[in-house]
Amino acid sequence: MQKRYKDLMRTLVIELRHMLVGTMAPDGTVTHGDLDRELERLGIAPDGTITPLDALVNATPKERLTACLRSAPWRHVD
Repeated sequence: MQKRYKDLMRTLVIELRHMLVGTMAPDGTVTHGDLDRELERLGIAPDGTITPLDALVNATPKERLTACLRSAPWRHVD
């Protein structure tokens, strides 16, 4: 890949990462990104704890399905 395109891609990826993940200010305050906000809305906290479905306010059918999937037991299938 040419250096010019590589530098352009790096800039785009960094900006996208800041939008999705968020940033940390020099004073230590965290600005949550779109991904963190959406996960929190679905009941998954940044530390990984899961909010019960009953505690979600006005959960839509898709959010209810997400809650069922996140609390379902998952197993590896070969």
